[in-house]
Amino acid sequence: MQFIFAGFMFIVTFLGSLFSSLISASLQFAAKKLFIIASMLVVLAAFIAAFYVAIKAAIDSISYVAPAALSQAASLVVPDNFVVLVTFQITARLIRFAYEGM
Repeated sequence: MQFIFAGFMFIVTFLGSLFSSLISASLQFAAKKLFIIASMLVVLAAFIAAFYVAIKAAIDSISYVAPAALSQAASLVVPDNFVVLVTFQITARLIRFAYEGM
């Protein structure tokens, strides 16, 4: 009887350690993937902010030196959220280039 109990305890201990090592490995893999995703989101936010500031500065400098009639004509054609649209377009193209390059 004691050999059956000892064998049962061995099996339970073996399965417990196997299960815990599998859970540990899967959580470690998920943590690595989560870290990669979080770092990519930070890089994406930095790109968007940098392009927004650069395009906004370029448009502001053009509107500062441009004649009033040109600014008025541009306001009829160019949408109000032009800077945001161009920023997202450039960032999306960079992300696509990086994704296809890998």
